[in-house]
Amino acid sequence: MMIAAVENKTADRFEQMADRLSKQIEHLRRPMTQNPTPKRMREYHSRLHDAGNLERTQRALRALAARHRAGDVPKVLVVLKSKDDVGRLVRKSLVSNSYYNVSTDPEYADKSPAGRALQQLLEDDRTPEEQARDADRAAAEKVKRMEDDLRFKDIPGFFPTPPAVIERMLEAAEIEPEHLVLEPSAGKGDLADAAAAIVGQENVVVCELRPALCRILEAKGYGRRLIEGDFIEKFSPTDPIDGEVFDRVVMNPPFEKGQDADHVRHAFKLLKPGGRVVAIVSQGLFTRRDRKATEFRAWIDWFGGKAKELPEGAFNGQDAFRRTGTRAVLVVVDKPARERADGRGRKRAGNGRTGGKRAGNRADGEARSKPAKAAPKAAAGGGDKTDHTPPDVPTEPLMRSPGPDTRQVGTLTACHRPVGLAGIVGQSAIVRALQAFVRKPCPAAFVFAGESGIGKTAAAWALANELGCDPDWGGVVEIPAGKQDGRAVDELFRTLHLRPLGGSGWKVAIINEADRMTDQAEAIWLDALERIPAKTVIVFTTNTPRRLSDRFRRRCEVHHFDSTSRAFQKALGDLVRRVWKEETGADLAELPDGLGQFELADEHYSIGLALQQIAPYVRTGDPLPAAFGVPFIRGESPEPAATPAREVSVAGDTKSAAPTRFYCSACGKWGRKGEPVVSAGNGKWKHVGC
Repeated sequence: MMIAAVENKTADRFEQMADRLSKQIEHLRRPMTQNPTPKRMREYHSRLHDAGNLERTQRALRALAARHRAGDVPKVLVVLKSKDDVGRLVRKSLVSNSYYNVSTDPEYADKSPAGRALQQLLEDDRTPEEQARDADRAAAEKVKRMEDDLRFKDIPGFFPTPPAVIERMLEAAEIEPEHLVLEPSAGKGDLADAAAAIVGQENVVVCELRPALCRILEAKGYGRRLIEGDFIEKFSPTDPIDGEVFDRVVMNPPFEKGQDADHVRHAFKLLKPGGRVVAIVSQGLFTRRDRKATEFRAWIDWFGGKAKELPEGAFNGQDAFRRTGTRAVLVVVDKPARERADGRGRKRAGNGRTGGKRAGNRADGEARSKPAKAAPKAAAGGGDKTDHTPPDVPTEPLMRSPGPDTRQVGTLTACHRPVGLAGIVGQSAIVRALQAFVRKPCPAAFVFAGESGIGKTAAAWALANELGCDPDWGGVVEIPAGKQDGRAVDELFRTLHLRPLGGSGWKVAIINEADRMTDQAEAIWLDALERIPAKTVIVFTTNTPRRLSDRFRRRCEVHHFDSTSRAFQKALGDLVRRVWKEETGADLAELPDGLGQFELADEHYSIGLALQQIAPYVRTGDPLPAAFGVPFIRGESPEPAATPAREVSVAGDTKSAAPTRFYCSACGKWGRKGEPVVSAGNGKWKHVGC
């Protein structure tokens, strides 16, 4: 009786010890709320390791308590009296593969007879539910560790979908339990997991290109439904009808080089009639003017698709696995339901040229690249084959390549902006300096100073292109004039610490009219320029560099753009001739006087002004005038102040020759430099004969 009382007292003490460990275990298993860094991830995994050791200690204490009550404690374990005695026997070691990569050793650290006995007791006392729970936790921890190993590796285009975005996508997809779902850019499987929670993992097919991510998907249980390789290559049905197998496609495809447009349109082919594709795509597909982006927008419009821009910072929040400031758009496109097999209700595609012939079996509605006569024909009035063509599929391409009579002659400055540094006009010294920088780039700040329209911003964009920056994926940030206050600088500097989604990894920030920034903004920049983020170049443009403080200019590499030299004027003339030739197809024999010139008696010239002056004549095809009226700057009078003229002999009479272009007070027209003039009084001039 005495022995039983002692055993029960020991059992009570062990159970109390085990109960007191619960709160400590819960605290150690708390999720990480800070931004992940390698050091913080090591600390987090160390916490999980300690929690695992305490959980084994807790189970061992409860197992010993049960054996003490039953009176069948193994003799080798009778000597155990404290929590530390028990924990030492069931402890597992922390294995360090590198300083930041730690994991739990699968083997127990203690190999003594008492340790082996207690470890066996733990295994024997586990219920089937506990065994299943431990197996699930071990699998989840394995997946979590594999994911964390990828968190800080440089994997181009790998930006998993944040939970808030996944919630929006599932709401738009309207997935039903009986649906078969495809995730063609599965990554680490976050989007596929959310779909599997609705339809079951057996009804979700995933495709992934990168082997490391495929191993994570296998660990999650997608092995039998995993296609490893390139999505477009692996899912390329020869017959679109045979490939129509999925009810829903949810995807976050790679954005690089317009792959998002290709993947979305390819996924559309794999839908069943009435199916739906929900995708995240780059904002650039809705702002760019290249052929792929334009056709993608036309394709969405043709099928009545919807596009909604995601909030700014959707991929830059606290819950993002890898953060990026790239803007994205949610796209939803439904595939039309299949037409009736008897042919009733079908619409004829075509126009007067095609005579009502169908456009063929283009189930994805892509723009056709062949004439309508090459489309397969079907018997009029129906037939024995089902028509898989969506209603009103166009027989002509949705977008045509610009022909010789459809030149773009809108903003010539934008159309003819130089792509690379070699295209910068009349600034050979600056071009050589920047080209040398591109060969060995480093984080730096530049000030591009010069007159308005000289090409400072164009040079900044050319530098960004040379560095391999992609503006559609966060590689270039341009700040307009007057937008630089303290808050804007702080926000911009935080953005520059983010890795761009595509391109070479370099980022270029272009701050226009930097001399207009506030004093607070300049003070913040003075500190920021001392610690420019990696792979970052900052370009400040200004018309009046003297307004910037000496301290600010000393922190930057300053380049003065020349607008007065003969070399620049010649280069400007060559540029105008080239633009005129490309836009009109005709040669420009003589340049008008005053082309690109700011003011009378002012030798400063502007590229932007010159292209602006010729733009109306490019549109109409009219010849250029002999001279352009010089724009008046800074509120000057439309009639210039008198300028001393030199005397010349004209038809035997002594007249005056205009030293520069002049305004005729009699006829109201402009005269050329050197043209004979006579005084009109009050310091004004007029043409001879007016």
